[in-house]
Amino acid sequence: MRKPGSLILSFIFVFCVLGFTPAAFSQDKPAAAELLQKGWDAHGKYDIENTFKYTQECIDLYKEEADREQAALTSMPQNKQEIEALQVLNEVATCYFIQGESYMRQEKFQDAIKVFQLIIDKYPYAQAWDPRGWFWVIAKASQDSIDKMQGKVKESPEGKKPLQLTPTKVVLFDPGKEDFVDYQKYGEFQNVGTKDYKYVIKDQAGLSKAVGEGVYPNTTAVRKDPELKKALKEGRLEYSEWDLLYSQDMEAAFLKWAISAQPAATRQYYIGWIFEKSGLIKQAIKAYYSLIVRYPYGYGKTYWNTPWYLAQAAIGRIHFLLRKYPELGYKLKGASVTIINGFDNDVSNDIVITNPGNFVRTNQKLNFWDNLKAWYVALDGRQIKKVVGRGKVQLVQFKNGDWQLRVEKKPHCIKGVTYTPTRVGESPDNKTLFNWMEQDVNKNGLVDAPYEAFVDANGNNIQDPDEPAMGDFQLMKEMGVNTIRVYHQPFKINKPLLLDLYKKYGIMIILGDFLGKYAIGSGASWYEGTDYTNPQQKKKMLESVIQMVTEFKDEPYVLFWLLGNENVYGVACNADKKPEAFFDFCSEVAREIKKIDKNHPVAIASGDTVALDKFAEYGKDVDIFGSNVYRGETGFGYFWQQVKDVTGKPAFITEYGCPAYAEGYSQEEAEDLQADYLKNNWLDIENNMAFGDGAGNSLGGVLFEWMDEWWKAYEPQRHDTKSLFAGPFPDGYMHEEWLGVVSQGEGTLSPFLRQLRESYFTYQELWQKNCK
Repeated sequence: MRKPGSLILSFIFVFCVLGFTPAAFSQDKPAAAELLQKGWDAHGKYDIENTFKYTQECIDLYKEEADREQAALTSMPQNKQEIEALQVLNEVATCYFIQGESYMRQEKFQDAIKVFQLIIDKYPYAQAWDPRGWFWVIAKASQDSIDKMQGKVKESPEGKKPLQLTPTKVVLFDPGKEDFVDYQKYGEFQNVGTKDYKYVIKDQAGLSKAVGEGVYPNTTAVRKDPELKKALKEGRLEYSEWDLLYSQDMEAAFLKWAISAQPAATRQYYIGWIFEKSGLIKQAIKAYYSLIVRYPYGYGKTYWNTPWYLAQAAIGRIHFLLRKYPELGYKLKGASVTIINGFDNDVSNDIVITNPGNFVRTNQKLNFWDNLKAWYVALDGRQIKKVVGRGKVQLVQFKNGDWQLRVEKKPHCIKGVTYTPTRVGESPDNKTLFNWMEQDVNKNGLVDAPYEAFVDANGNNIQDPDEPAMGDFQLMKEMGVNTIRVYHQPFKINKPLLLDLYKKYGIMIILGDFLGKYAIGSGASWYEGTDYTNPQQKKKMLESVIQMVTEFKDEPYVLFWLLGNENVYGVACNADKKPEAFFDFCSEVAREIKKIDKNHPVAIASGDTVALDKFAEYGKDVDIFGSNVYRGETGFGYFWQQVKDVTGKPAFITEYGCPAYAEGYSQEEAEDLQADYLKNNWLDIENNMAFGDGAGNSLGGVLFEWMDEWWKAYEPQRHDTKSLFAGPFPDGYMHEEWLGVVSQGEGTLSPFLRQLRESYFTYQELWQKNCK
């Protein structure tokens, strides 16, 4: 319903005093929002008659008001308050849009084009709410639908496509005289480990010669590089530095970045990144380390407009490269950049504590007594200090501070996948998403995807006689999966199915409640969103969680409980605006869970490290910090150490992944890039497990996802290659319909057909190893 103004509220008050009610005044006229919802529901059920019945009733009743609201506008409403004030306009235009979509589904294309054109002409400023958390312009979507029907499909990202330039590698004119630079030879580190840290150069010429071109402070030698003149003459530098970054012309990218006007820290980071892509690993390490030494306070902005601290990222990349290339014979020891107040979006209050650390040789031999001491310290560190949980699932902390998840006294590192085998053509956007735990398309009494999926080994998109049904459960077992993540909302859980998953295939589940994300479980509407200070909404959410725990706590397949799903990003909830209230509520829920179940830990699914300090302060009763983290092909950088330093809790990645599609690459190349990206992500997870070389608090991770879902870009009948946002992926964009380690081929035999990608086999090899 529209939000009433003060005049309308006064009017209603007068009628109530006189004994009338607003319902009596409006008589039996149904609300536009009610009719719209019924229209969406009917459309989702392929009920054409009721689709047009409810949408046309809404149009007939509210069209005049919608026309008045449109006529009063001179530009597109920009903020939520302005958009919601035009609810009738938005609902009428959406009803027309549903009719157009229905015509298109029936292949009545001329009728569909006529309706879509009406929206474009009459309601250009109408917008509709997307359950993903934003408004979309109905006229633009209408034009896109017309373009599809007329064969003008646009597959490119919202931004620019990566440039299709001739692939090159960087060839340096001046690579520098030292591979691992000793900065103390050329200057002085002052106030190390404090907010007043700085590096004072005393021999700039010597340091410039040591590091080579492009690395601070050698920022001018590139102008003597003959490749610069050549690239300028050929016109290869006419593009922006950001365009060149993913162009595959690494030589042009380096030259452009080396002379760019980008902030020094940003420039140094991406020069290191370009060196890395060109195979100049030592030079890349020099560039990253110079950033830590000189610009520890530097930051960039993510797509979501949150701060991204470059020196922390540089430390992560150096550790990654030295692990990947052990033949270099070095480790970076003691390097840390701590950002006090760094978990909010306000960089003005940041306090940066820096220790640049130093490079030490890994092949240094210890004497007998030092070896004996190191052996004793390692042995003593493996002694158990703390146990959380009384049942077969326990968290164990050792004397050295490391954490481990155990099932029946044995280590259980989470080798998980998000399993949502959505059939092609289904989508939550049009209410057609079916419960995969009950789906039986061929009516043979078996749940389709878990038991009847088959591998299309030769890629011909048919089921040949030598391609028997295996089922996803068997395929996941063969890949090495031991955990899947499941929510008890919005669909009913098939308990016998999950019991079979556990008993026959050895796979456990992390069972979650959205805790008000997407307004699920709170009783709030999408528009208002869940409010974590509202007692009534909190009561409903707590009841939902307690119902889940009571029903499933004795099931042998439950690994632990999970609260939320990146609630800190908002989207139909206010955890982004009130993180203290959200985490405090999480802690309250965890305490209530432990009153009735002391046998399973409680975890949260947060968003990266957003408001991590608030979680540490208010979420103390949550046992495990989990988070959806997408940081790039080298892993998760400073994530593990930050969680350890700030919270002291064990951690796991609730979501990570990479598309198997990339602009500018063949499909085979893109799938190889995905496999390499996911391999590095897992190796980082593994390295930070107990008794590894990292933070020691990693419990594992949940790969996103098992199978491509075709609905993510709004057209569930087609496998879209367009991107939804920019991010740290092979071509710089997220292609969200390509995240699976298995695909559905051409989609004609969905939900049964599987084509295994290179990443499936990569993980099959990685996950055959036992936990430490």
